Amino acid sequence: MNENPTPSGSISPDAFLKWEAEIRSAEHRPLTTGALRRFRQVVRSSTKLWLAGPGRRLRAARVSDGCRLHFQFLHQDRWLTCFFVQAHHLDGLFTLKGPCPERKRLGVSRSAMHSLDGLWESWRQWPESEGLGRLTVTVYLHDWPPTRIAKYAASADKAVAALQKHAGKPAGKAAGKATPARTRTASPKGRSATAKRRN
Repeated sequence: MNENPTPSGSISPDAFLKWEAEIRSAEHRPLTTGALRRFRQVVRSSTKLWLAGPGRRLRAARVSDGCRLHFQFLHQDRWLTCFFVQAHHLDGLFTLKGPCPERKRLGVSRSAMHSLDGLWESWRQWPESEGLGRLTVTVYLHDWPPTRIAKYAASADKAVAALQKHAGKPAGKAAGKATPARTRTASPKGRSATAKRRN
């Protein structure tokens, strides 16, 4: 019987950290105090920024060597993972991975792919990004102070906000460029005529 089932639905940062601690305790996986403290600081600071935006949520997931916290956003009626942080209980490591590792397999929209690819191009240039893949980067959280990790969540928040703003515009027309409707008034002879004069 699984004594620590994966929480269903959205989860709060504190609930995730409590769940992670319960799993670690059940597996008898002690972690260094410094690494664990940094992980918790990253989770709390990143989630605070992430959840401040519209169409955002956090989801927990159990994996073979620990657990993950997925930072998700709503795009075209679909929840996508922008990035996730993971506690690796087998080797005592903590990582951040993204953006959206499965975006090609999921077949995300062209605009989402463009935004996430741009985020990857930025992240792969940063010195904290050690594990460079074709679509994602991996950051080892225990090697860096939380202040150095904050920029990942901040840049992800900015990219997703821009994507959501673009998706909210009326299709086929730029915002504020809609053609005004014509109004009709009665002519002196009783017939209707357009109120707008033509040059």
